[in-house]
Amino acid sequence: MIEYLKQRVEQRRARWDPRVSETFDRNMGVIDETVNEMLKELDERPHDEVSEEALNAAMRDKIELLKEFSEL
Repeated sequence: MIEYLKQRVEQRRARWDPRVSETFDRNMGVIDETVNEMLKELDERPHDEVSEEALNAAMRDKIELLKEFSEL
């Protein structure tokens, strides 16, 4: 699902105002950073429930952001 939404975002991105593109990039950067941090935490401490929940929340945020921007 994420790959599909990424493709839709890239198709529509050319029509975005530069400010919209900057907002998307900034928000996606924060989410991706969180995802990467939580993956690192889980590598160091597998099955850590707090890190698992934080990763799940970040992935939900990523999907929601992609959905929102794929409709612009």
